[in-house]
Amino acid sequence: MKQIIFITIFCLISLTALAQKTELSGKIIDAATSEQLIGATVKIGITGTVSDIDGNYVIMIDKGEHEVTVSYVGYEPQTYNISLQKDKETYNFELKSNAILDEITVVADLAKERETPVAFSSISSVQIEEELGTQDMPMLLNSTPGVYATQQGGGDGDARVSIRGFNQRNIAVMIDGLPVNDMENGWVYWSNWSGLSDVTKSMQVQRGLGASKLAIPSIGGTINVITKGIESKRGITFKQSIGSGLYTKTSLSMTTGRLDNGWAVTFNGSLKYSDGYIRKVFSKGASYFIKIDKELKNHLLSFSAFGAPQIHAQKLSMQNIPFFDVEHAKESGVRAGLIDSIAIRDQSLLNNSIRENIDYGYFQSYTVNAQNDTIFDKKRLINGRTNFYHKPQFTLKDYWNISKKMKWSNIAYLSIGKGGGARLKNSVAPGIVGNDLRDPESQLYEFDNVFEANSTLFPTEDGTQSTQFVYANHNEHTWYGLLSTLSYRFDLGLNLNVGFDGRVYKGSHFGKIHDLLGGGYTKTSFNIHEEKNQVLKEGDKYRYYNEGLVRWGGAFAQLEYSADKLSAFLNVTGSYSANKQIDYYSLKKDLVLSDTTILQAVRYGDTLDYNGNRYTINSPEARFSETDWVYVPGFTFKMGANYNIDKHNNVFFNCGYYSKAPLFGNIFTGQNRLINDFENEKIRAVELGYGLKYQKFAINANIYYTNWRNRPLGGPITIADPTDPQLQQTTDIYNIDAIHTGIELDGIYKVNKKIDIEGLLSIGDWYWNSDETGRRFDIAGNDVGPFSFDAVGVHVGDAAQFQVGASVRYKPIKNVYTKLKWTRFDKYYSEFDPQFLQETENGGRESWRIPKYDLFDFTAGYRFKLNKYPCNFSVNINNVLNSLYISDANNGSSFDANTATVFMGLGRRWSASFKINL
Repeated sequence: MKQIIFITIFCLISLTALAQKTELSGKIIDAATSEQLIGATVKIGITGTVSDIDGNYVIMIDKGEHEVTVSYVGYEPQTYNISLQKDKETYNFELKSNAILDEITVVADLAKERETPVAFSSISSVQIEEELGTQDMPMLLNSTPGVYATQQGGGDGDARVSIRGFNQRNIAVMIDGLPVNDMENGWVYWSNWSGLSDVTKSMQVQRGLGASKLAIPSIGGTINVITKGIESKRGITFKQSIGSGLYTKTSLSMTTGRLDNGWAVTFNGSLKYSDGYIRKVFSKGASYFIKIDKELKNHLLSFSAFGAPQIHAQKLSMQNIPFFDVEHAKESGVRAGLIDSIAIRDQSLLNNSIRENIDYGYFQSYTVNAQNDTIFDKKRLINGRTNFYHKPQFTLKDYWNISKKMKWSNIAYLSIGKGGGARLKNSVAPGIVGNDLRDPESQLYEFDNVFEANSTLFPTEDGTQSTQFVYANHNEHTWYGLLSTLSYRFDLGLNLNVGFDGRVYKGSHFGKIHDLLGGGYTKTSFNIHEEKNQVLKEGDKYRYYNEGLVRWGGAFAQLEYSADKLSAFLNVTGSYSANKQIDYYSLKKDLVLSDTTILQAVRYGDTLDYNGNRYTINSPEARFSETDWVYVPGFTFKMGANYNIDKHNNVFFNCGYYSKAPLFGNIFTGQNRLINDFENEKIRAVELGYGLKYQKFAINANIYYTNWRNRPLGGPITIADPTDPQLQQTTDIYNIDAIHTGIELDGIYKVNKKIDIEGLLSIGDWYWNSDETGRRFDIAGNDVGPFSFDAVGVHVGDAAQFQVGASVRYKPIKNVYTKLKWTRFDKYYSEFDPQFLQETENGGRESWRIPKYDLFDFTAGYRFKLNKYPCNFSVNINNVLNSLYISDANNGSSFDANTATVFMGLGRRWSASFKINL
């Protein structure tokens, strides 16, 4: 009886004690980037805990008033006073990085919630690790409003991304605050940045003109990537990934964290290989990253080197829709009669797999031994197009806290790019002359015939002549620059940033004989660049050789205000660029002659009579020519403000005017020809936004308007000569106007500790706003009459203007997570050149509208410990339902599905990875 009474009293005391405790939980994040902090310490008196992989913490503590201290390596400790009255309470904490690390964030121009007046979305390193799988980094951004990304032909690193209908040439891509867009054409080649995801601390997408202080091409938006460094925790990480297409990637990371003497070293290296999801579109590459940091009193010195040498095959050409799937073609609007006619002509042009690729072939070499036995070697794969490149980037940085009010950062950098794209000579390219070299059943190239012909034709002391061969278009560069930013904080919440951004760039572009496919030499057919019958061997330059020189200087000033509920900024930049082209194969006269029928009848030193004019063809020793330096100024003005109505609601606006100097490629047309009367692009933009934020629910909404005048076109178009369809003419229109407007919405609802629901919506209306009249020119450059087109109100192509999506992240049990994501894309018009909307034919006509499509992606993972070492196993499935859809399309002559050429989106793919932290 006494035992029963004792047990009863003990239970009552325990229950009473338990009833007096509170389960305190929440999330710890970076105040600037909203990235969850893993391993942050939460301490209340002598009781403490650390945050998990999602930045979440849980601790049992007595009810009442408490002082909570939250700390993390590289961040300023924060102390909070809290009152706990309920059985369960939730408190989320934000930590600010220390003064030196905060300067890195400032230089990188990262936006902050409820402070920076721009629309933005942040993607943490955890989300990248969980959801990226084997995709290129831009593919993650499809969960961001207003963003459209595709992997085009499926080649590794060939992804493209658009924001608000603006392609990568008009999106600033920044890595640790440095611009990486190509200096000549503005493009970003993601294959050069393979491995970046392994060292990314956070990635932020700012839509619109953004918060960057620099004069950068952020018309559509800015992608900011911050890499890991001194703030990381000490450890070694090994990761192994596998996936569809025999994909395999092995990576090793190591970081010392901040040592007692102020040094820190971060390293990552990886090797990967894939046969390719698309047949024989292989990929082979490596990546390396090293960052050495040193805290020296009030300086943070940092050296980094990053590179990703790679070679990968590319799918050469788009196809008509029936090539991939007849039923989908019919649903897309292709006429049944057209499909029947294709079936009669060639059945191999129908119902091929979306993984099909016909731009490759094999060569079977063999030897005959003394017994006259034939011994076959391993078949050699030859692709129609391959890309090979290595673009290491080196940076040296100094972040100096001069005083509590003044900071100065200086970043010097160097980029060296070497490589290019190899392809078959045009005579064997699909759709031109070389179709007779394809096997009639498989449609693959029969390289046995090519090698046999090349090894027997026209023997000389140089060997035999190759009539078919592989050449490479080389694009190499040397690029160095300096970015300097001085910040001074005044009283009354004012902060001033001023600085300088200088860049020097030299790009070399030339063709080179890459592989003679069994022969010893080749002879060039005549063109305006080379001597007739010139003997070329592997490694010799071929077809063209020119250089682009760019010198760019910019100054900027940004005044920021932040106090109480109001924050605002005013930004002014000025830039001055110098551009020059040197052509080592060129005509004496400023003239482009493109009619090969006429040109094949003459030799170097001969004269050509055309339309009563006489032109002299260059002699080989007179090839060199160069332009004068072309100087172009530019400037930006933008401003914005955010007002926090209360602790839950905020509103913001921003506006700007951008006089953007045209890129090098929009100043010269090639052959050292300067575009006459080129003008700066003129961009006017305004945006309004609203935010609502609670602990369990948050939503962001914004509307935008962008008016883009003098938007560059791809260059002059070629049209048939009305008097002789066998001849061609060119136009002189290089710019056009466009208007981009839209509404964007995204939000999250944390149902409980296990379920998070996110959603997004983007409704755009992007259309051309020009009807222009220009001039037509014949092949000799003579003005032969007017040319007019009408594109007013015609929708811009190449990106989906409607996007809606949702995702559910569910943690069924401790350390297990799953996520299902759905996205729909619609109002998607095929790509086209608005100049083809000639007033007399197709004026005001819309391009073909691509059918809408839905994608589902699934992610799951399990975190556990192997002995004492944290591990993570994850699985990704992209396009779970194996949906058949068109991801990219070019408009055809009939402006409908019958003549459109397309890339089909990739089907279901999977990947799995195992990571261990040592």
